[in-house]
Amino acid sequence: MNDIRMTNNTNSYNLTHSTNMGGLDNNYNQCSDIKVTDGNIVVENGDVVIDNHSVLELLKKLEERLALLTPNPELESDWEELKNLGNQYRELEKKILEKEKTWQLLKK
Repeated sequence: MNDIRMTNNTNSYNLTHSTNMGGLDNNYNQCSDIKVTDGNIVVENGDVVIDNHSVLELLKKLEERLALLTPNPELESDWEELKNLGNQYRELEKKILEKEKTWQLLKK
């Protein structure tokens, strides 16, 4: 593991780089992990952690709570019933968003 400290006139960053050789398949592919820290912010393994709160975990929880649906155009093209339900959902969502916008304007 190599630790590097980078500094410029205003910021200082710690960069940790580790290289692991080998793997379960014994092909000895080279793998690299890079970790960048700046105070209470850590960037590592494709995630940003701020004050010990993962941005990826936050996004997952938001998607779950909002029950966000991800349309599947390939399936919708094969299944007419799914396409119709998707269209009904999108139309209802549009109407609800318009109503919410109206309520927000009336509240002001």
